[in-house]
Amino acid sequence: MKILFLLFLLLVNVGCSSKNIIVKPLKRVALVIGNKHYKQESILPNTINDAKAMADTLEYLKFDVIRAYDVTPTQFNGLLEQFKNNLDSNTIAFFYFAGHANTLIPSSIESYLLMTGKEQETLISIYKVYDYLTKGKAQANIICLDSCRNYRPNSEIAKNSKEVSRGGGLNWNDIKVKKIKLEKHALLKAPDNTVTVYATRVNEEAKDKSFIDPKHSPFTRALIKNLTVEGISFTEVLRRVRKEMNRELHGIQQSSDSGDFIDYIYLNPKKADRPTTISF
Repeated sequence: MKILFLLFLLLVNVGCSSKNIIVKPLKRVALVIGNKHYKQESILPNTINDAKAMADTLEYLKFDVIRAYDVTPTQFNGLLEQFKNNLDSNTIAFFYFAGHANTLIPSSIESYLLMTGKEQETLISIYKVYDYLTKGKAQANIICLDSCRNYRPNSEIAKNSKEVSRGGGLNWNDIKVKKIKLEKHALLKAPDNTVTVYATRVNEEAKDKSFIDPKHSPFTRALIKNLTVEGISFTEVLRRVRKEMNRELHGIQQSSDSGDFIDYIYLNPKKADRPTTISF
């Protein structure tokens, strides 16, 4: 009898716990940018390939995707405004950028994304994206940056290197020399419930070409592959991406992330109604 009573209590507790699970279907909106044709910097062969593949993947995952390639600063501001206007508290936002980027201070966590331009290219802080996402008030934000995070004092891209990296490698003095404008922006923190995913760790370069698939970068190739896996949370997606990149690059380049989600985020759950978040 004692064993039967304990089993009864266990079943009651499981039943109560299951009632605490809340499933929330959310609207999905994404902004995907791929910058390839830079005037002052090396052309990046795969960034637009990556951006198109990422946009296709996100559309498969039921995102409404805004696509843009070789974006100028003016276009970037307009795209952020359009992106923000499609967000609300019942939305999950996804921002993806493939292109040149760098830091302006050694070991800084602030990434500057390089926009294209016929006469002058412009560095724009990731904090500007944070600003628009804060105003958009989405329930959760995912930011993925397939670009370098290094600082190169001499601003020189390794011209003799057989591999192309996605780093501008600029410093304050070189901005004037290279006709690259720095768009100043107030330092802001990321919105709550936001995860920023980087193709590299701090002070590392992001490779433009994967050994496994030369038409894509190692980071985007691994990310696309794992985003479409059914039934795993976004946190598990990131763990698998790191593992995948480590298998290919043996630690030379490793993805990293900052921030956290309050809930578990599932972009490709097994249920047909495609819920996005599950709270316990």
